Amino acid sequence: MKRAVILHCFQGTSASHWYPWLKQQLENYGYEVWAPDMPHNHQPNARETTDFLLANKEWDFNDNLLIGHSWGAVQAMHLLQNLPHTQQVKTAVLVSAFTSELPDKFEWSHPLAGLFNEPFDYGVIKSKARKLLFIHGDNDSVCDPKRAEWLAQQVGGEYTEVPGGKHFSTSGDPSYSEFPALIKILKDRDLL
Repeated sequence: MKRAVILHCFQGTSASHWYPWLKQQLENYGYEVWAPDMPHNHQPNARETTDFLLANKEWDFNDNLLIGHSWGAVQAMHLLQNLPHTQQVKTAVLVSAFTSELPDKFEWSHPLAGLFNEPFDYGVIKSKARKLLFIHGDNDSVCDPKRAEWLAQQVGGEYTEVPGGKHFSTSGDPSYSEFPALIKILKDRDLL
């Protein structure tokens, strides 16, 4: 059976934004989907969350479709970096990924510092996914598209922008209780 993991955003849960819709869509494509509520979503720590994800001994990440949004995209890179040597995901989709360089106007910078205590090893991340796809809104005012494009270059990933996508969140655009553009991008690349 095909398997997929959906990692939610900062201050979100698996029931936020477009995640329940995506879970249903992937199940319609024959996936078994795990959409966990990650710990301490108001002040996440990458090590703690990685340990939480890897503690699920009933879930093998090998050949998974891994989709992370915002914090979930950053967390997906940490997960890839820490996967057991015998595991490699099929595709990692990093939606609205960011680096530690967040705009000062956001009160998020301090609570997200725990995501960057451990440096990324981009070579390891690249080796742990057969395909890395970065999806970003061309007008995302929260996470700079240029930083996401830079991350894609570091891991040899593909970078694509969605015109008018903003941060792909219902707080910025109520229509993002669904995300049909994501499914279209995956279908167009034969990644479903």
